Formats: sequence, C-alpha cells, structure tokens
Amino acid sequence: VSIFAMWLVRRVVSRQEEQYHATEFDPVWASASKNEILLSETENLHNHLLSITKVRKGSSPLLNLVLSNARLQLWMGEPGRLSGISSIHFARWVRIDGDRLLFLSNYDGLWEPYLDEFVNEASAGLSAIWSNCCGFPITRWYSQDGARSAHRFKIYARNSLVPTAYHYRAYEATVPDLERAVEVLEILQLGNPTNERCERLVQLL
Repeated sequence: VSIFAMWLVRRVVSRQEEQYHATEFDPVWASASKNEILLSETENLHNHLLSITKVRKGSSPLLNLVLSNARLQLWMGEPGRLSGISSIHFARWVRIDGDRLLFLSNYDGLWEPYLDEFVNEASAGLSAIWSNCCGFPITRWYSQDGARSAHRFKIYARNSLVPTAYHYRAYEATVPDLERAVEVLEILQLGNPTNERCERLVQLL
C-alpha cells in the first residue's frame, strides 16, 4: 500500500508539472460537425451525446481508479442521481481500445445548460476523470481548476463529440416528467386513497 501511495503522489506531481509546462492557447472549435450537432439539439425534448477522448500516456491506472471510485459513489448515492444533477437520464464512461475514453449521456434540454449544470454540481469529478485525457484544461491535484474553467472545458467537451447516426427514444419526456409519472403510479397502486394522497395526486396531475 505504501509503495502504491508513493507512486500515486509521484504520478500526480509529475502530471502537474506536465500540464503547467504545456503551452497555453486560446481554444477554438475544432469539430467539423459542430453545426450538425447543434442543429439536432434544438429538435428534441431530451438529447444524446457521444464523446471520445484519448487517455494520456501513463494515466491508465489513475483513470481506472477514479472510474472505480465514481461507480462506488453512484452505488452509494441517491438512486437515479449523478452528483445531484436532475437532467440526466443516463451517463456512462467506458474505456475502449486501451487508450480511449468513451462517454455516453442522455439528458434534458440543450447541451450548454446541461454542461453548466455538470460544471456547477460535479466539476471536481469531471476534472478527476478527464484530466487523465489529452487536451483537458490544466487541472491541479485532479480536482481543482480543470472543468471549473468553464469556457475551456466546454470547448474541450464539444470538440470531443461524435455525431450519433441513430438514437432511439422510447418517449419524449423530461426527467421531472418521468418522476411525476412514477409517483402518480405509486399513489394509484396504494389503493384506499386518503385526503393527503388525493391532494398530492391533484398537484401531480
């Protein structure tokens, strides 16, 4: 354990040096299909994204550790919630081809408000994951800066997107719509309606 801890600290420090010696630049949109993706987002009540990024050389062990911790936090946290974000239908990170990270998500509304909510509620977690990937905004100690540099993070995230050829939607409803529907069903299944339940049902409908 002590050997692993020493390696981990050494790797974090060396990663900090790598990032701070990197040349700063003004990020620009690089995705040729940005307009295509932007147009598709305005047509739907909820949307889908697919992101692929390249993992930094030597960062795989740390990335795997962070992803394992994220899965543990989700398992222990509130069901159906990712860091308290209420607009996400589904989200998952997957390692593919050894040196690439795939991120999939279904979310309510437009991409930029979705990213704003991600930055406001889960910037430390985003930085801990994507700071292990090439081109991510400079991050200190895996949780500071990084995604908090919202402008740079949004450009990084947008440039990593890949247009989705097909996306099946079983329904057109937001997460709050679905939660209300579930609560209505639970009340109706209880039977023996009380005044309190009836009042709540009226509110939901």
